[in-house]
Amino acid sequence: MQVVNYNVENLFDATHDEGKNDWEFLPKNYPGKTEGCQKANENNSRYLKQCLDADWTESKVQLKIQQNCKAVKLAVNGSLPDVLTLSEVENANVLSQFARHCGFSRWLISNSPDERGIDV
Repeated sequence: MQVVNYNVENLFDATHDEGKNDWEFLPKNYPGKTEGCQKANENNSRYLKQCLDADWTESKVQLKIQQNCKAVKLAVNGSLPDVLTLSEVENANVLSQFARHCGFSRWLISNSPDERGIDV
């Protein structure tokens, strides 16, 4: 049995999850982004600028999914592992996109208390 553990390093979709601080991972023109970035980073001008300047779009999500699928397959000589665990996945929406693109037929996600919405 092949088991791979992989950190996808902030695999976010391009939509806001209510109650989560995911503003950095939204398109620049997303409604409420400016206010969300300001509220989330009111005491840190460096992160405020980073949040406001970030332009996380659906095309970037798809590129990140493609690149991570390729990396996972390279880890097991071009095939899919029997079991794959991922770290730093935002939600079920982006995980289902990842699973579908890679060719996995089943997936499971846990919900963590992380304020940005990062799950395993």
